[in-house]
Amino acid sequence: MMKAIKKETKQSSLIHQRIRNASFVPLESHDTEKFKYLPLFKISKYINKRLIVLKTICNKIRQKPTLWVQEVDFKAIRNDTTTWILEALIEGFIINFIVWALIGWDFNLFTMLAWGFAMKQLLSIYWRLKKDGSNSTIPKKDK
Repeated sequence: MMKAIKKETKQSSLIHQRIRNASFVPLESHDTEKFKYLPLFKISKYINKRLIVLKTICNKIRQKPTLWVQEVDFKAIRNDTTTWILEALIEGFIINFIVWALIGWDFNLFTMLAWGFAMKQLLSIYWRLKKDGSNSTIPKKDK
């Protein structure tokens, strides 16, 4: 029955005494001065500074687009874009049909979209000029 009991090894009091006697090394000691001027330490300090700069640049590159994406309302963009393209397609169909009937140019989806986009842009410029009026001043280089 006594064989099942494990013997615990006692720690020597010498270890505890060393821990109690331990203290900080003074800053001006020979060991710290020697460590401070090691070439490996200088290189590691230089590399650490460059790595921190590189890390901040990478974080900026990664985080700016995510911040911009958070500000965008994709549902509203999708709805506005689909209605704009549908209107352009309808206007382009009408213009493309007239041009096809009068001149005989191609009648396909791409020309309908091209005519529709052109018409939407021209109408946008027309309504903007009608609302605001033309610019009466000559634009200057500094402004």
